[in-house]
Amino acid sequence: MLRPLRIALGLLAGLVVIGAGALALGLSSRGSSPSTVPVAAPAAPTPSPASAPAPALAPAPSAAVTRASAPTRRPGAERRSARPAPAHPVPHGWFAVSPGAPSDAQVAAELAQEQVFNRQLTTGFQTALASDFTDYGLGLACGGLLGTSQLGVANLTLPCGTLVTFRYRGRALRVPVIDRGPYIVGRLWDLTGATAAELGFPGLDQIQWKIG
Repeated sequence: MLRPLRIALGLLAGLVVIGAGALALGLSSRGSSPSTVPVAAPAAPTPSPASAPAPALAPAPSAAVTRASAPTRRPGAERRSARPAPAHPVPHGWFAVSPGAPSDAQVAAELAQEQVFNRQLTTGFQTALASDFTDYGLGLACGGLLGTSQLGVANLTLPCGTLVTFRYRGRALRVPVIDRGPYIVGRLWDLTGATAAELGFPGLDQIQWKIG
């Protein structure tokens, strides 16, 4: 009875001694070597947009290459090509000159006279050939109808309402432009019947005039 009890106590004592030795061994090993903690490796730096290398650009073509490659066009070529052809071309010689139409020489003389007239607008009294018209009741280019007592003058280029002073044999009168004319080469003014009567103008003669 006592023998098994002794055996059990001996085993228990041995286990206690073994456990104490293992505990001492663990404490000594923990104090002598530091614990190893894994450290994360530093991350690689991310390149910023400013430090990133710019993409290589293709070289721009030189001005000489650009001019050489551009097609050459003559001035006015586009306008000539864009002009549509007439739908019904008229053969030459189909239209005859109307009887009484001014010739090319008469038109050129009229244009030359008009140029002289335009240069004389800002000067004093000038002399030109004038006539009168008495087409009473007919319309005027500047509006209204021509009356028997209406003062005014007709001219081809002056704006309506322009005041013109006429002087004839000691008489002077200022009247506005109310109509267009005369349409006879060499004549510059067409006086109304009332204007001619006030000046004592006979109907066709040289007369002095100035603007204003």
